[in-house]
Amino acid sequence: MSGGLPEAVQADLEELSRRRTRFVWPLLAAALLYYFAVLGALAYLPDFVGARVVGSINVAYVLAVSMFVVTFAVAVIYARWSRRSSDPLAARINEALVAAGYDPEAAAAEAEREDAG
Repeated sequence: MSGGLPEAVQADLEELSRRRTRFVWPLLAAALLYYFAVLGALAYLPDFVGARVVGSINVAYVLAVSMFVVTFAVAVIYARWSRRSSDPLAARINEALVAAGYDPEAAAAEAEREDAG
C-alpha cells in the first residue's frame, strides 16, 4: 500500500488526475484566450466594438453576452466529459476503497485532527 491506499487505487487516482489535467488545461487555455481576446477588442478596437449590430445593440454588447455563453459552454463541456471519462473511474476508485474497508468519515476526521494539531 502506498500512502495508506491500495496500489490499484493509487494508480487509478493518478490516472484520474492525468485525465483531468489533459482535459482541463486546454479547455481553460481556450476560455482564457477568448476572454483576453474580448478584453483586447474592447480596449484597442473601439470602432469595431462600437459598430451597431441591431438597433442600439453594438458589438461590445454582443461580446459581453458571449462571455456568459462561453462560460456556460465550458461548464456543459466539462460536465459531459466528466460523466463520460472521469466519473466511471471515480466510481471504480470508490468501490475499491469500500471493498478495502476504507472509511472516508474516519479519514476525514483524522485529517481534520492533523490540520488542527
